[in-house]
Amino acid sequence: MTDVVKTRAATAALLIALVLAVASAQKSASKIPRMADGKPDLTGVWITGALQLLIGEDEARKIQEADAAAARTLPPPEPAPYNAEGERQRQ
Repeated sequence: MTDVVKTRAATAALLIALVLAVASAQKSASKIPRMADGKPDLTGVWITGALQLLIGEDEARKIQEADAAAARTLPPPEPAPYNAEGERQRQ
């Protein structure tokens, strides 16, 4: 085989490996549970930061420790659900 053919074969093999690696990474990166329609599964109990006022600091600490033991973490903060144009229209 000539050098050109070897180079093309190596490039094709590298490209295929890269595509497979990216596809595999995309599948494993999604840890958010999804509903059948693909939207995030928001079922469950949602507790705000005011929990300590409702049940007391000791009980809230126990819940936080149980969450940590179960490897449950807070979701990342999300941007505000509006944009600058919507804010101008609201005023």
